[in-house]
Amino acid sequence: MSHRHPDPPDLEALQESESRLRALVDGGPALIWTSGTDGQCDWFNRVWLAFTGRTLEEERGYGWTAGVHPDDLGRCVETYTQAFERREPFSMDYRLRHHSGEYRWIQDDGQPRYSPHGEFLGYIGHCLDITRRKHAETINRLHGQVLQQVLDRAALPEILDSIARGIEHLLDDCWASIELLETDGRHLHLGAAPGLPQGFRRVCQRIPVGEGNGACGTAAALGRRVIAADIATHPHWQDFRQDALREGIAACWSEPVFDSRGQVIATFAIYRPSPGQPDAAEIQTVEAFSNLTRLAIEQCRQQQRLVLSDTVFHAAGDAIFVTDGSGRILDVNPAFTALTGHRREAVLGQDPSLLKSGRHGPEVYAALWRALRETGEWQGELWSRRRDGSLFAAHTVIRAVPGSDGEDRRYVVVLSDITERLALEARLEHSASHDPLTDLPNRAVFQDRLQQAMAHCDRQPEQQVAVLFMDLDGFKTVNDRYGHAAGDRLLVAAGRGISACLRQGDTLARLGGDEFAGILVDLEGPEAVRPILERILTACRGVLQSGPGAEALSVSIGVTFYPQDAPVDTDDLLRQADNAMYRAKQAGRDRYCLHT
Repeated sequence: MSHRHPDPPDLEALQESESRLRALVDGGPALIWTSGTDGQCDWFNRVWLAFTGRTLEEERGYGWTAGVHPDDLGRCVETYTQAFERREPFSMDYRLRHHSGEYRWIQDDGQPRYSPHGEFLGYIGHCLDITRRKHAETINRLHGQVLQQVLDRAALPEILDSIARGIEHLLDDCWASIELLETDGRHLHLGAAPGLPQGFRRVCQRIPVGEGNGACGTAAALGRRVIAADIATHPHWQDFRQDALREGIAACWSEPVFDSRGQVIATFAIYRPSPGQPDAAEIQTVEAFSNLTRLAIEQCRQQQRLVLSDTVFHAAGDAIFVTDGSGRILDVNPAFTALTGHRREAVLGQDPSLLKSGRHGPEVYAALWRALRETGEWQGELWSRRRDGSLFAAHTVIRAVPGSDGEDRRYVVVLSDITERLALEARLEHSASHDPLTDLPNRAVFQDRLQQAMAHCDRQPEQQVAVLFMDLDGFKTVNDRYGHAAGDRLLVAAGRGISACLRQGDTLARLGGDEFAGILVDLEGPEAVRPILERILTACRGVLQSGPGAEALSVSIGVTFYPQDAPVDTDDLLRQADNAMYRAKQAGRDRYCLHT
């Protein structure tokens, strides 16, 4: 790399190029900055200055750091200085103060700049406002957290507290409260308000439902959003005004929360210390959190119903049918028809076997009848079939009811639909064991399956297992040149291509980044793996079209086998395959190497 100073003509050309570049980026949507060789920022485009509301002189040097959120400042400066020292590109997210006073999330991507002669000139940074994306990520993360809390049977106040804290983290300078409608429909009681001033929390403990009873009481009564931009003058706050103003609360808006039938079940309120209207983004965020609140309330109430379902006559909302001693249906309730699709008249006198799904073997029903004979009760999960052929899962409670003579038994069967709960559990279990981008098994599943394959080989010494460690060649170039979205598409395509080369019973997992690992089972010798490896190399050989240019791609593969002469565990095998993969890269990439 040359380190000479540019000639005057070169300097003039460089300055002219810089001027054209700055004129160009001044008209774009991105916040752009540049720094010199000393690491201090020397220029910001008009978009940056309009965003921050500060002058170029104020931002120069390290003045721009005054606008970075205090919680992000240390990490932000450290990322920049480390990249600068190494002359490496960087990408970081941090909160930057908008001219309105609000902090907004920024994605800052920096690149070193060089002259035509290779001289280091400093850095240029390209920044985008990603506040909406960050909000969406937080909402999605909180959504998953709430679903997990529901599955873990957490108390409703605990779940609502998580939701309220989540929106207080998202929206600047606010407090949140969730009020639950009482069964009488005439009052709201406080469900959660973690940040609300203590003096005003006492006011919110119980609020009458009705127009004029603050934002929440009015929203619950009218069934629509109520905004009090200035509590000091808003007519709905006459009875609560002094308490609110004394605690520093100047504005409020409340969103009604509806259940799946469209009935108000709660209100979701945001309080602010200064007067003002919410903007469209804030309203959209509150609507999303209101939906999350509805989910939490309904799921918790559904769980409460499941707990009560072991007492048959207290579960009238669940499907119930009654049979005689021989199992013939005597009666069903309306919920039975709603759940199964069978009309009452059509099933009277029929055997309950018409509900059988075919998923359970005879041993399940034998155990069921044995429990009924010995204890008079059985409960468990059963899959059943509706009239239209679709399947549903039910927590099933069967109780024997003695007749008047003590001999003629009847059986009361209660079916509580848990299909959605099981589906939710299955989705959560799948997401915990699979890579979210490629939907391939993750490292934990890979380790478990490799242990199983090794145990099988120990029982069947004539069989071998091959462990593959794969790394995409050229992936970093694609990621740097075309962006993370193109890189993600490449990873998904690579996962699909490699999976198509494997046999039934084999496993492909994504370990992270552009690293994949495979398990090939039931091999009769090392030679049996070569055709599979050739197919993988061919599948990954290709071109990614992702812009004005194209990048040739391939994969390097390392392979090891089990069993071996010396004892090894799963980590040893993966390490051997990893080392073999690096030898494949050193040998020219786009090939495989066997561990020796």
